[in-house]
Amino acid sequence: MAGGSGIDVGKMFGIYLVFTLIFFVAFTLFHADLSKKNTECKTDLAEFRDELRDCVIENKRHMRLFNEAEAAYNNTFEDYVNLNLSYETLDAEKNNIESRLDVVLAERNCCRDKLESVGGLDDCENAEYPGKRDECLLEYIAEKKNLPYYVQQAVCDEIINVSLRDKCFFYSALYSSQWGFCFQISEESVFQILSCSGSDEVYPLRYYCITQIALKTYDTHTCALIDEIVFRNQCILEIALYSNNPKVCEEIVDREMKESCNDIFSSGGCSCS
Repeated sequence: MAGGSGIDVGKMFGIYLVFTLIFFVAFTLFHADLSKKNTECKTDLAEFRDELRDCVIENKRHMRLFNEAEAAYNNTFEDYVNLNLSYETLDAEKNNIESRLDVVLAERNCCRDKLESVGGLDDCENAEYPGKRDECLLEYIAEKKNLPYYVQQAVCDEIINVSLRDKCFFYSALYSSQWGFCFQISEESVFQILSCSGSDEVYPLRYYCITQIALKTYDTHTCALIDEIVFRNQCILEIALYSNNPKVCEEIVDREMKESCNDIFSSGGCSCS
């Protein structure tokens, strides 16, 4: 050491060595701790990556399950819709079958009625000659008052004799109140009657047929079906007399016949009911 104030180099070097040693130790410890933390961080990161990978795998599995569940739901809903449509279709088919069954039953009953209605016609078909057959058919219509109109029509159409066929149509019209039968009567057929007023009257059978239907309900509108005015007025007159209703006389167009109708009631009436 040179002088009292001189620097002690040895001492300074010693201090330097101490500080260097402390720094080295501290650095070593810090580096060791840093390495440890880095290792731990890498470990944690690796674990996180593993967990993340597992999470992704699990998520994919969940998505697959979800898609499967969604597909199953859609299939179930589609099956429900199809089942509902099938039910509606079956219900519609059931209703259709029931309605068709009603038609079949109605047709069966109709056929049964037809068979019952024509059950007595076999004897007519076995008649010895055509004239006898026509008389048999007419007698059948005259006796059977509740035959369906189509049976009446079919039987009358089978009659060859015009006069007997016209009578068949007359009976059919009278029993069924179907004035359409009247118009199938030939224009040449006539019918002679004793009227309510006491005089003999010759009617075309067609118009007499309409008059008889009109008299069933005292309906003068039915008389309007008669083309010839004379017989139309006669139809109205018959309704007035049979119903004993003088007001009906006012519907007669012919003046003389209207006066005759009123005179009958003025003299005490002519009740034919």
